[in-house]
Amino acid sequence: MNTILLEEISCTLDEGLIRVSCSVNAVGLPDILWFEIKGLSGYDSLTLSYNWAVVALLFPAMQRGDNIIVKGCVSERLHTNINNDLQLLLQVFQPSLRKIQVKPDTVTKEKILNTGRVGTGFSAGVDSFATLQHFSEENASTSIEVTDICTFNVGAMGRYENPDVETVYDDYCKRTARYAGISGKNAICVNSNVDSFYRGLNFQKTHTFSNISAALVLEGYFDCYLYASSFPFKDTAVKETYDCSYFDPVSLPMLSTENITFMSAMAGINRVDKTRLLVQSQAAMQMLNVCVASAETREKLIKPNCSVCWKCQRTLITLEALGIIDKFSSVFDLSVYKEEKCKFYRNLFFKMLDGDPLAKEAFYLAKKSGLKVQIRITDYIVGAGKKGLKSGNKTLKNIPFIKCFRLARKQRRLNKNF
Repeated sequence: MNTILLEEISCTLDEGLIRVSCSVNAVGLPDILWFEIKGLSGYDSLTLSYNWAVVALLFPAMQRGDNIIVKGCVSERLHTNINNDLQLLLQVFQPSLRKIQVKPDTVTKEKILNTGRVGTGFSAGVDSFATLQHFSEENASTSIEVTDICTFNVGAMGRYENPDVETVYDDYCKRTARYAGISGKNAICVNSNVDSFYRGLNFQKTHTFSNISAALVLEGYFDCYLYASSFPFKDTAVKETYDCSYFDPVSLPMLSTENITFMSAMAGINRVDKTRLLVQSQAAMQMLNVCVASAETREKLIKPNCSVCWKCQRTLITLEALGIIDKFSSVFDLSVYKEEKCKFYRNLFFKMLDGDPLAKEAFYLAKKSGLKVQIRITDYIVGAGKKGLKSGNKTLKNIPFIKCFRLARKQRRLNKNF
């Protein structure tokens, strides 16, 4: 078995930019893993253990089957969880991953003084705004209040080598600073090359680990970090699937250390209810950004959202079904939505059939609200055929027509409500 050697941890401060890095000695991987932080005045509060590096490289190491050798210190709690239950969980999620060992020189359970600071990511998305509204001074039901909002460039904006990603990151940092100014919170932005270690790994399957590695760089500054949930508790599951968010309520406590606690925030309510909360925030109506278009596309947009990617489609349908779509005209191109609404609704229908619980929530909300959108039987047959071919059924006789026509009959009943 090969190894990934982590050593020579370094932390420097230059013109307000803190750079935390360590050397990586492994065949086929970059020589340096680094994170650059802006928004902190200094790095005295940071613990500077190797916790962030171990979490950053856990998924790639398991993909390669390489043990991680750490020439330094790791949290005792994190070390125990990573070498045991966390890896077993990940092997259920992605069976091709191999069990490895993380071997640090030393482990520590030292607890430093609490700072009282609570961070959360600021994507300007539905989950992000819902988390900020809930964990605020105005909400008497919680004693946890967000003090800092963060933007992490760890893969969501596109591949690290793509020159357009830096432009998008700069724009998002400005957006974070703007909201921080409105809300009275501190803005922290973290840039990194961690994405360059994730070749062959899909961001949607690994985002929790790359984002938490960035948050762990800030261990010592934060006591608590709220990772906005994507799915409600009823959909939480440890299973082989396309998105690691499904088991965030299980994995995040295992990524916590003696000095920072990670929580799955707002997992108690679904996406529709979170979307309904947006109208309580003027900032949300002016800044909402759910777009997952490419960095090249986003760089050229006039409004924050492309209004045609799958996530924009689902959000627009939800906003219309809730009767609040006009309040978001400054962030979406509603003329595109009006022209393409029938196609968007059919796309949502197909995603629901593929088992997407968020698509199902939006679909049945639209059904209940009385949106007048028709789904043709022929659309479903075409969709079922594509799905059959995608899953490996290469001949027409293998496409599940019985299921197709059963669902087509169900569709006829649904259309009575549209």
